[in-house]
Amino acid sequence: MATTEPANLKSDLDELFLLARKGEISKSSKANLERYAAVLCSTEARLRMRDPEFLQIGETVRTLLIVRMSEEANKEGTRISTIALWIAIAALVCSLVQAASSLWPLMFKA
Repeated sequence: MATTEPANLKSDLDELFLLARKGEISKSSKANLERYAAVLCSTEARLRMRDPEFLQIGETVRTLLIVRMSEEANKEGTRISTIALWIAIAALVCSLVQAASSLWPLMFKA
């Protein structure tokens, strides 16, 4: 992970507080939420800790980050389930072909 310069930390912190005040923080991507979480843990954020919104913003970032991680895990689970379904369908088709091929001689036995 790339390090962030102190000037960038301050601008990221200002951006975070602005997004929180506008109510648009929920639209942030996982990468941005991770960056905001790192910014909230920085020494630059200590100056804002007395701000009454600080704890709420920190909790919101944490919660949204958990949601984004859960969404990613759900997407991965859905993808794996789809692959498993196609494998099961292929196995069923193979079983039907095998059953038909073993019953074929019995059907035409004189």
